[in-house]
Amino acid sequence: MGTSAPPIPPAEITALETELVQGMRGSSRVDVRRACKSVTRKASALLKASPEAPNRYAVLGIQFKGQKRLLGLENSEANIAALFEICRQLMDAPDEYAEARFEAEMLLLQRDQA
Repeated sequence: MGTSAPPIPPAEITALETELVQGMRGSSRVDVRRACKSVTRKASALLKASPEAPNRYAVLGIQFKGQKRLLGLENSEANIAALFEICRQLMDAPDEYAEARFEAEMLLLQRDQA
């Protein structure tokens, strides 16, 4: 399944990651929540614009981290559904993203066994 789609610019991925890391250091739950929502929205927009990019799993991994943190702050059905959708997408990730894929697989397994 060779893809000729252009990759997402590494600078955009780095900016997302930086925003998430800095957002996690927010001075309040509201600041952290806002940063997580911002990162997940931006990641979603990148993925929508480049759905076949070979490095889209790096963006999904960042989105996954942000969504997990968001769920910890705001346990809602919408956040749970969004997290499981990201997990489902990560299941197709190649081996270089094995860590995120494994964690996603474990969350889906726990959900299915519950």
